[in-house]
Amino acid sequence: CKLIAPRPLFVEVGKADEMFPVDGAERAAEKVAEVYEQLGRGENFQFEIFDGGHEFSGVNSLDWLRRLQM
Repeated sequence: CKLIAPRPLFVEVGKADEMFPVDGAERAAEKVAEVYEQLGRGENFQFEIFDGGHEFSGVNSLDWLRRLQM
């Protein structure tokens, strides 16, 4: 994730994801968010937990990307 900073990045993880457990994803997201903040582009990183497994939710990610493009 840090390699694409400060370009926009939305990471979502399902509560029941067995490939990327929520606890580990949250810890990683905190570190990535710090990098984005240090680069002055905190708004370009978003992390979300949703009800589901290892799947694409897209509930908020697409709207978030559209707002960044405006």
